[in-house]
Amino acid sequence: MSIIAWDGTCIAADRRSSNNDFGFVGGKLIEVVRGHVRFIVGWTGICENGLALLRWFEQGERETDWPKCQTKEDWCRLIILNMNHNQIVTYEQHPIAQPLHPENKFMAWGAGRDFALGAMAAGKTAIEAVEIASQFCNSCGNGVDVFRVD
Repeated sequence: MSIIAWDGTCIAADRRSSNNDFGFVGGKLIEVVRGHVRFIVGWTGICENGLALLRWFEQGERETDWPKCQTKEDWCRLIILNMNHNQIVTYEQHPIAQPLHPENKFMAWGAGRDFALGAMAAGKTAIEAVEIASQFCNSCGNGVDVFRVD
């Protein structure tokens, strides 16, 4: 599992990954460049599903190529930050983009989401929110990866 937090200026994620009961360090935020547009792509949920979604995104987001693993019970969430336009969309079980609306000053996804949202509501940054969630949620931890919007 994972925690990914967004505070309007940066996106942060923990580095804990797991395979059954074995935990290891592994990042979940990946930079993807398409032409002149920079994206930060992350996921919450099963790592192999996240990697399948990452490949789907890198190859152009064609609805017909939607990963079959996403139609099962153990799906994963894909979070995409367009760094050029400071916009976030998410994908869940179907190839339908869900934009984060400008009214949302901050957001968090994944395990530890409630801790992170509470931290940001109390004035903490996305980085601090991931650190706080990692203190209280066993599914989060092993450090923080961060990308800041220019």
